[in-house]
Amino acid sequence: MSDLKTYLSQGTHWGVFGGGFDPPHTGHIALAKSLRDSANLDGVVFVPSFRPPHKSQSKTSFTDRVAMCELACDSDGDNGSPLIVSDVESKLKTPNYTVEVIEYFQQSFPNVRFSVLIGADNLEILGSWYRIEDLLRLAGLIVGSRPQYEQKLKSDIVNTIPEELRNKIQIVQSPLIDISSSTLRELMRDESQTPLERHSESHDEIHSEVHLKVAQYIQDHKLYKNR
Repeated sequence: MSDLKTYLSQGTHWGVFGGGFDPPHTGHIALAKSLRDSANLDGVVFVPSFRPPHKSQSKTSFTDRVAMCELACDSDGDNGSPLIVSDVESKLKTPNYTVEVIEYFQQSFPNVRFSVLIGADNLEILGSWYRIEDLLRLAGLIVGSRPQYEQKLKSDIVNTIPEELRNKIQIVQSPLIDISSSTLRELMRDESQTPLERHSESHDEIHSEVHLKVAQYIQDHKLYKNR
């Protein structure tokens, strides 16, 4: 597990990227890196959900999803500021909400500013987030979007967020990530080959969508079969 205290003491503005990460794929890493670089963040903390309030409980254990996130971040190998992983949601009351994660981080690291990282699809449902106004008072929101969608997203913000909080939301250009964890789970469940076997074949779907160490972990722990 990443040593948060050591990492967070090395910067003043960190991104927080939450999700099921079931499994973490290269799209997650690409989005985190893109938003990190666009917003000049000192790093990104991946926060796997322990018991998300709006989704059914994952069949993949929290321990496995944390471990896969660690492997995905460690495998990335770029020279930018760090991507690290926190199991903080297992320490909070459940179900877990983003605002409570940010409250925990701010109480633990009062000298660090935090911003929540999301994709454009999540902005459409932002008004339904638990204590969204409290969240925006505590932290910024960095939204990854393609340029052609920016105007619509700005309209969504105007229609959803009180005027005094709109400046807490930053829309930045990010790559189009057409990968979904649910689709990957279906592929890995239905394919006769394991992700690791598929990794040995150049330019196949799994090879491009999960890191090799994640594929190895999935095979070793027999994940996503017979679901």
